[in-house]
This record gives sequence, structure tokens and C-alpha cells, in this order.
Amino acid sequence: PVKNWNFLVDKLKEKGYTNIVSIGLKKESMHIEGTIDLRECEQGVLLDLLASARCIFGPSSGAMHLASLCGCPQVVWSTDHNFDRYTKNWNPLGTRVLFLSEHGWQPTPRHVLERFREWIYE
Repeated sequence: PVKNWNFLVDKLKEKGYTNIVSIGLKKESMHIEGTIDLRECEQGVLLDLLASARCIFGPSSGAMHLASLCGCPQVVWSTDHNFDRYTKNWNPLGTRVLFLSEHGWQPTPRHVLERFREWIYE
């Protein structure tokens, strides 16, 4: 739900993350208030963005797979059956992954933030 994304963006901004970007296809993703809208940007722009990003957040998706190939650390949520895919099979560069499956496809934004904070300070 959009309210979860708004909460996540607000909390990340409170922690000093300033350049938060929405990506994806406009018909399949939303522009979250307070983010830079780069949905449907040119492929080269997207690849450069992912290669330079500190992290990407989202459910299991094509954007997350592409981020892995760009070396972009990921906070991804899905069900347990995707764990090996994100951490090994679909991760040929060994990109850092925080895989969240405790709540399946619908983790609370608080849970995502708590786990992210623990992960970045490991």
C-alpha cells in the first residue's frame, strides 16, 4: 500500500537519505511522494542509477534482479522459496542482500526499517 511506502520514505529521509527514487513502469509502479520520479527512464540512466545507489528496497521483481547485476545492495521481501535465488542463484556478483521473508509479500514498513538499520550496521 502507498501508505507503507510513504512511511518508509519519510523515515529514510529522517535518517539523512535524501535522493530517494521511484523506478519501474508507470502502469505497474507508483511515484511515491517525496521521491524523484525516474519511472520509465532510459535504460542507461537506470543502470547508472542502480550501479551508484546505496540500496534498493522492494518486493521480488525484475528491478531487484537488475539491481543485483549492477552491484546495488538490496532489501528485498518475498517468500522463503526465493531466498537462494536472491542470495546465490540470481546473484552472480555476490551483491549484498537483506532478504526478508518473515511476513511474506507484505512486511510492515517498521519491520523493513528495523531490519535495514540492523543490516547496515553489521
